Amino acid sequence: IGLTLAGTFLTVFFSTSAAYVVSKYDFWGKKLLYSIAVFVIVVPIVGTLPAKLQIMQSLGLYDNLVGMLFLYSSAFSMNFILLHGYFANISWSYAEAAFIDGASDVDVFFRIMLPMGKGAVIAVAILQSIGIWNDYSTPLLFLPSMTTLAVGLDELQKSAIGTADYPTLFAAITVAVLPVITLFIAFQKTIIANTVAGGLKG
Repeated sequence: IGLTLAGTFLTVFFSTSAAYVVSKYDFWGKKLLYSIAVFVIVVPIVGTLPAKLQIMQSLGLYDNLVGMLFLYSSAFSMNFILLHGYFANISWSYAEAAFIDGASDVDVFFRIMLPMGKGAVIAVAILQSIGIWNDYSTPLLFLPSMTTLAVGLDELQKSAIGTADYPTLFAAITVAVLPVITLFIAFQKTIIANTVAGGLKG
């Protein structure tokens, strides 16, 4: 749970900040950053694994929670694309009025733009939390000394095949799936409305 919450917070914060800056400010390399974000989504995950492993080992982040949070805190992902489209359609006149009143760029982001885009941010946060909660490959490869929920279920499945202890396996699966189903049912309108808006209006 802690890894899911921390990973969700970091990736949503960095994705939101990057999407806001790229969509609302003009600077050199703006189009390049957006192209990188699209490229990151297109490149298969398998193709980047050797490079990721080498970087994590070189930085001393392999097989520890800090390294996992580092992997989850990417700013340029599908979250960036959705939030970029959403922020791009928020009128900049609100920010201009705030600047006239003496607000800083940070004030405008946290007090005006972020509250106006909270629907999209919440939707992205929910989708990201579900993704981290269900993530199997990343903890398996980069956190081998610790067992996360998805990895534990896989090990339990292998054990159940040998012992025929399927009731325990199905009970564990039910417990693991219930939070995800509950979260999605509670926020399904927010998720659908804001992911569609962010994806189509950009």
